[in-house]
Amino acid sequence: MARFKAPRRWSPIVWVIIFSAMLNVTAVWWGLPNDVSWAPDEVWPSHVFDGLTRLFSHGWFDKYPPVHFYALGVVLLPFLALRHLKIVDFSQARAVAAIVIAFRLLTVLMAAGLIYLIYVCGRELIGKRGALWAAIITALLTPFPYYAKTANLDVPYLFWFVWSLYFFIRLFKTHQTRYYLLFALTAVLSIATKDQAAGLFVFAPLTILWADWTRIKASAPGGAVWRRLPYLNYLKAAGVAGAAFLAGFNILFNFQGFADHIKLIFGPASETYQVVPKTAAGYGRLLTLTIHNIRFCLGWPFFLVCLAGLVLAIVRKPRPRALLSLLSFGVAYLIFFIGLSRITYSRFFLPVAIILALFGGLAIDEALKSRFRA
Repeated sequence: MARFKAPRRWSPIVWVIIFSAMLNVTAVWWGLPNDVSWAPDEVWPSHVFDGLTRLFSHGWFDKYPPVHFYALGVVLLPFLALRHLKIVDFSQARAVAAIVIAFRLLTVLMAAGLIYLIYVCGRELIGKRGALWAAIITALLTPFPYYAKTANLDVPYLFWFVWSLYFFIRLFKTHQTRYYLLFALTAVLSIATKDQAAGLFVFAPLTILWADWTRIKASAPGGAVWRRLPYLNYLKAAGVAGAAFLAGFNILFNFQGFADHIKLIFGPASETYQVVPKTAAGYGRLLTLTIHNIRFCLGWPFFLVCLAGLVLAIVRKPRPRALLSLLSFGVAYLIFFIGLSRITYSRFFLPVAIILALFGGLAIDEALKSRFRA
């Protein structure tokens, strides 16, 4: 007689992802059917169709980079096949609405992947319980459920960014060659999904160099550290980043489109939305708006919890260097994107809030440990 086996319980992170996905998929049909999107900056089927018919070459460009357009092009292909078979008529509003929902569901899927990835990052840094809370904080970021149900580029670029954080953490801890390469690849994919991601990675080479330098110095005090640095890994990572950049932006077959895209984002696409002047008073106002927006993303309770976690990480002995090193991404982003663009939409502060969520997870984990010890 076969023994009865109790069903295995799902991991708590599975329930968090399910809850987040349900929250994100709710009202995914918002504003449909319609000829235009109710969501500002949402990628519409006509944008993707135009790029696909031109193979994203021959001068094609948009105000956003092309990588996510490639993914949306794959989503669009079945609808094109149905149109070829005369089953779907693109002139009908319901057909367009179905395509938009398919685009949005891809975002929902990437949002679920992002929540899992932030959990994996947290598990590497602060343990399973803290990682779970970091995932919960991320899922509940105020703008997140909105942008996780539209075909905007915010969740897709953050998906690649958080994946790059995981490879950075693994690089920091293991120094294996593959993580240098995978970090370079996912970093470029994030940038080639939405240009503003470039600000996140400005300090990354210096942070990696510092991590390698301190590791080598600790293992062989008094030696010539600079001679033992993994220069070959740096060259390989640079090669991967260069190849990913060429492929992601389709430089070889669409250089003119790339040039026009760069001209657009450094011109009308950014100048129109600057909220403060380039003065000392303007930057003071920008700092105030930055703090306000980060607090808005997290909400007051999680904002205070994340600040507590940040203080805890700084004063703790020994310091969690891998966790603290992630601050370099947020600081670089605030300087080189927010500071230079002077644009302050709340969604633009999501990457900083996601990084802080890991510190919030640390604070909650430490509080729960103290309670159980008591």
